[in-house]
Amino acid sequence: MQTVNTGGGVYYSRKGLTLIELLAVIVILAIISLIAVPITLNIIENAQINSFKNSVLNIFRAAEIYELENNLNKIDEVGLEISRLNLTNNHFTGKIKRDKKTNLLTLVTVGDNDYCANGSKNALIIGKSSCSTSDTTPPINVDLKNYDVTTNSVMLEFTAIDYESGIKSYLYCLVKENEECTSFKETTSSKVIEHNLEQNKDYKLLLKAKNGRDMESEVTLKSLTTLSFNKPSCTLDSDTWAVKKTITCTYKKENNISYLYSFDGTIWLDESNDASKWTTTQTEKILNLEIDENKIIYVRTTDGSTNLNVQLVVDKIDTTIPSVVITGYDGKTNNDVTLTAVTTPNTTISGYTY
Repeated sequence: MQTVNTGGGVYYSRKGLTLIELLAVIVILAIISLIAVPITLNIIENAQINSFKNSVLNIFRAAEIYELENNLNKIDEVGLEISRLNLTNNHFTGKIKRDKKTNLLTLVTVGDNDYCANGSKNALIIGKSSCSTSDTTPPINVDLKNYDVTTNSVMLEFTAIDYESGIKSYLYCLVKENEECTSFKETTSSKVIEHNLEQNKDYKLLLKAKNGRDMESEVTLKSLTTLSFNKPSCTLDSDTWAVKKTITCTYKKENNISYLYSFDGTIWLDESNDASKWTTTQTEKILNLEIDENKIIYVRTTDGSTNLNVQLVVDKIDTTIPSVVITGYDGKTNNDVTLTAVTTPNTTISGYTY
């Protein structure tokens, strides 16, 4: 208690905190902080983990859609890079594979910079660390998964495995067989197209993969040869239901090259170019075929010794008129009327006109 004389005969008292009281307040605030801060941090951590988990669950859905869009071509035990899935803001590394024993889709070291997930949808294991931090080995099984050559270009599809930190990028060098590679190109995509190649030439591909920790694999060497002439390019005018569709095939006119097509399903591997099975096109550059039934068309260019084939599947052709059954109407009372239509299996009724 402090007494103060204001000079006018009036006294006021002012009460302040003693040192002990001040220390007590500080201690209480410290205790509250010790209790509250970990709880708050734990709430934030759980929210971040749940957010990561929800994002990871989207990977399973995207993988199922991927399989459907690729004609139920199942993801195998080797796995698929997460980067190949159609995900919004896809910042994940790692793979999803189908477990050989359980046949379940399973994540293999899928993560971002903060968390890492492994396991199936109902048995996820999430750790608080980057998947790449524990990676001490370079990628393995680096290979040329697929390629498609023309006379002057080639589409290359790469594959590699790194279960810890995932595949970050591919490094490749494509040169003529008798030339030396002086530098590698780097790409984050597993598919690339190289243009401006020479016709009917032998090339060699040197391929490496880089993981999330920037560790590079050994070089894989592959050989390929550009074509001496071009295969036809074919398109279908529609992929929806229709009564008929048009196939358009474009040929690059070349000397001593024949252009054939066939609907005979037994000739796909037939290299004889039998005139009774193959039809020679009468046009020089473009072939238009109108198709009114589900079938497969085979198109071929040949120089007599080498055949280049294209296969095109024509489906969703429906020429059957739906039948309609009316029920619930007796012609006398105002009953509800039900219209039921029956159409070709695997098709749908788009609407009714009445």
